[in-house]
Amino acid sequence: MNSNKDIKLAKSLSADNLEIIDYIPYLLQDIIELGAIAKDVLKIINQIIPISTSIRVLDLGCGKGAVSHLIAQHYEGEVIGVDLMEAFIDEAKERAKSLNVKQYCRFEVMDIRQAIGVYDGFDVVIFASVGNIFDDLSQMLNQLKKVVKPNGFIIIDDAISKYDDHSEHETMQSWKDAIEQSNLRMIDHEYTNENQLKQINAFNQAKIIKRANELKQRHPQLAQLLDNYVKSQEDEIDDLENNLISITWVLQRKDDDRE
Repeated sequence: MNSNKDIKLAKSLSADNLEIIDYIPYLLQDIIELGAIAKDVLKIINQIIPISTSIRVLDLGCGKGAVSHLIAQHYEGEVIGVDLMEAFIDEAKERAKSLNVKQYCRFEVMDIRQAIGVYDGFDVVIFASVGNIFDDLSQMLNQLKKVVKPNGFIIIDDAISKYDDHSEHETMQSWKDAIEQSNLRMIDHEYTNENQLKQINAFNQAKIIKRANELKQRHPQLAQLLDNYVKSQEDEIDDLENNLISITWVLQRKDDDRE
């Protein structure tokens, strides 16, 4: 029987078939940044919090920890990364050692919603390219602001529809409405460079295809499963590049929001 954890993992990784979960670490072994571009997130934090300041950061859906590691290299304090994929967390821990930031980073295998119930009082929470794990935007924002202290920041890397009538995806207006309803202050929003995004997508997809072909040679019975996964990733890239605009939101919990 498929576990609830596997279902959540598949959803977060845009995987249509739960059977692919066991092969994800192999397929993604060449890709360190699983989602947000780490240097872009660091640049945003630099704009709102001076470098070398002692801060607490919670990286939700941290993957292999690329964003967490980079923050820990520039800020004192504590960075906690959580992800459901145990193999990713193991790699994040090992990379923290090799980058000499182990003392500033802590990584936990944990569901994001569980983490929100456990942690609070952070200066910054990062929610980057995690996928739709909440019922709607307002619920997501109200949950995320629970883990930051008053005047703390929420950084969300996501995408909006290029078209107002593209109902499958959120629009700029639906985001603005949800931000207002959640009593958050919008500090900024930045768009990801389209050419840069295309280069990253092409690089990542080529690596996935290479590893999928290796697995098919060793396990021919997995061919359809692997081909379907590669196709699902291609479809996601096509949607992202043709129907969506990648955007990073910088939000702030208001000082008078005591919940």
